[in-house]
Amino acid sequence: MLYKTALVGRVFSLLILVLFLLCSDAIGATEEGLIAHWPLDGDAKDASGNGHDGVIQDAKWVDGNTGKAAEFDGGKGWMNGSRKKSLEVSPMSCMF
Repeated sequence: MLYKTALVGRVFSLLILVLFLLCSDAIGATEEGLIAHWPLDGDAKDASGNGHDGVIQDAKWVDGNTGKAAEFDGGKGWMNGSRKKSLEVSPMSCMF
């Protein structure tokens, strides 16, 4: 039972991370006030021009709706964004 609880916690954490990172292309990389934008189109580069490139571990690249997409298995896969001070913002919004 403990294993299932830990797994649910990990999946929930991954979901929150994905919601944060997979902001919609509708925002656009030139939007005023945009701090980071990771379209995950074959890499974890920040499309905002602010240099907040990420690192992806244990995910595979698959065909997406437009270009490539990162597919996480819900287990060990993760993405780590930049740890720059400019990412420590509040309030924050995300669109997908």
